[in-house]
Amino acid sequence: MDPRRPDKVVPFKLPQIEEEEGDNTQIISFIGLGLGIAGLTLKSRPAAWVSLFCAILSTLNRRTAEGDSARLGMSSLSFSVLGIAMLYINLFTQPINSSVFTPRAPGQ
Repeated sequence: MDPRRPDKVVPFKLPQIEEEEGDNTQIISFIGLGLGIAGLTLKSRPAAWVSLFCAILSTLNRRTAEGDSARLGMSSLSFSVLGIAMLYINLFTQPINSSVFTPRAPGQ
């Protein structure tokens, strides 16, 4: 005798995702994109860091099936990383001792 009951077997159905659940990553990605642009134009370091945080958060929380979300997330991530790079690049390009680069008059 077979102890299994074929009449009690329930086939697996993939749960349906509501449209409202997927919009959170796009909103966070759009906020990150806006803050990245604001950080670049206003030279605001806190805005650039918050945009990087939002971009990483939206990139990690997006679903792989969403094509537009991936594009928005990557553009948000690139704006935030480039914004931080542009804001901090002047620390590495300015000379440490400016007296070395000042011209001297002949005979000094």
